[in-house]
Amino acid sequence: MKIVLALDHVGRGGPAAPVLAALLNSLVGQYSQYNFSLLCTLWTRGLVDESFGHLQSQTLPLGQFWARANAELGETDVLIAACPLEAEKIAHPQRCVFLLDDTDADVADREEMRLRRLGLHLALCHGGAVAVASDMQARRLQAHPWHRFASVISLEREGAARLLEGCEMAAATRQTPHIHVADAAPLVSIVTPSFNQGRFLKQTIDSVLGQSYPHVELLVMDGGSTDQSAAILQSYGDRFVWVSEKDKGQTHAINKGMARARGQVLAYLNSDDVILPDAVEKAVGHFQQRPECDMVYGRAWYTDENSKITGIFKTDDYRFERLMNDCCVCQPAAFWRRRIAELVGPFDESLDMAMDMDYWLRIDRAGGRIEHISDYLAYCRIYAQTKTLSARARIYQEIFDICHRHGGYVAYSYFVGLWEHRIKQQKTGWARYFNAVPGMMFPLAWLHWRWYHRQSIAGGLVDAAMGRIARGGGGGGASWPRRWAADRWDRLRHPRSVRGLWDDNWTGGRVELRLPPRLHNRVALLGGRACCPMRLTVHCDGKLIARHDLPGGNGEVDQVQLHLPIGDGGANGMRCDLRFSRLGRLGDGRKASFLIQRCDLFDEAMWLESRA
Repeated sequence: MKIVLALDHVGRGGPAAPVLAALLNSLVGQYSQYNFSLLCTLWTRGLVDESFGHLQSQTLPLGQFWARANAELGETDVLIAACPLEAEKIAHPQRCVFLLDDTDADVADREEMRLRRLGLHLALCHGGAVAVASDMQARRLQAHPWHRFASVISLEREGAARLLEGCEMAAATRQTPHIHVADAAPLVSIVTPSFNQGRFLKQTIDSVLGQSYPHVELLVMDGGSTDQSAAILQSYGDRFVWVSEKDKGQTHAINKGMARARGQVLAYLNSDDVILPDAVEKAVGHFQQRPECDMVYGRAWYTDENSKITGIFKTDDYRFERLMNDCCVCQPAAFWRRRIAELVGPFDESLDMAMDMDYWLRIDRAGGRIEHISDYLAYCRIYAQTKTLSARARIYQEIFDICHRHGGYVAYSYFVGLWEHRIKQQKTGWARYFNAVPGMMFPLAWLHWRWYHRQSIAGGLVDAAMGRIARGGGGGGASWPRRWAADRWDRLRHPRSVRGLWDDNWTGGRVELRLPPRLHNRVALLGGRACCPMRLTVHCDGKLIARHDLPGGNGEVDQVQLHLPIGDGGANGMRCDLRFSRLGRLGDGRKASFLIQRCDLFDEAMWLESRA
């Protein structure tokens, strides 16, 4: 068994650098009978002592880390990963031991808290084993609702020995596939928000109580209806939980019900919709067959207020881009696990129309796996008084905001839908006068779409024009003034902390850095391989601070020390330029100077920001 130490990131849901370094050095030092391979980046190299004779090390570019790492892994290799957020990029995560930092008490930043919980979710769902610092944390994770089949080990005593035990557990999963022993009958909680829907409420309730699956919990959150709803609810006695009191709207009612729900599978069903008798049974069956699935949705029919089928809801196999283009998920036919609900939080109460679409996109962005089944699960009622038809303008406003928030754009199809509503359905406004002109919605939607995205479109047009200038127009190459102008435009439009470093860690003839104050006034290290003999000069804020001669060939350069001064305090940080005197040609035709293999001149956060 070869043990591969994959150190793409430090932190981000895993142990801090000092803890990680002590643990891995102890493991490699104590167990020399095993072969170890260290895969690291510029910023994680140095955490493990590379002087061990049974340890091979390799520096991989961060942007290509898992593509290169998966190609390096053999069939018998076991992986120790320090960043659980990357679980889905690993080719065989079941042969992986994830190191977790499961302590949230001292995390004040909400985004950091979200990343830790996402890392925990991915590790427990995909890994062969997870390792935590204490027995108490291990016991908590073993009882965690996200826990599927990853073995949980504690490193509190004899951490290296316990980590090796975790590696042996993960190695065993290579020959024995995971068998997920699901709860034979998980409780399914369905929340029904309602307000003055007495004429449909009984049919909705009966569709839930009449499920072929026996373990269903129904919670009806009524907003203080003034029709017959209260009498209908009372007629069922104690068969389900119900509340009738004033609330803050539909989304608030859903969240109230979810807060009281006890099930491991969750859903909500509006008080005018209906689910088929075997809908819950099919959803639970899919979850049991697909333990990696976090949310499942099926097909549905449209019905009118008299329960007559009027059409089919156009669902489709899930993709983020597909949902951004058109709502392919039918809400009453959707079920999701509690573990993903705990990760993404409650429904957004600032939304009153499209909170379901927002929730699906949040599940996707949190790393949840959404799947579609071909079975019909529900009837979705559409009639004149529904919000879907009576408040179309507000729905599109919310959809625009949601799409821009989660995807950064709004699809053309939603503009077509908005203008179809304005021209054919809206009774006021100038757009209705175009109803006599066939197909007028399409040019108006196109103009609206172009205007909405005018900044990105304008920037793209200018980028294309500057690119053409840089290439020399029709051919023949570009003169240096054209290249200079295109480069100036790129710097203005796309300011970056790191320029001149490619994704595979090769540099061009010049690397430009903008160093924040935290990286000033220190000794920085730079190591790597020059493609040919050359000279490196380093300038900070235009002043020469270092000059080094670099030997060419395959040998690694000894660590070059760069004494960084204190910056001038400018808003953009201290400008640091690395200038290499010569260029060589790589096998792919690029002209390059230096392959960086060790560096703390700039940090990982700057590199990631430059690639965003």
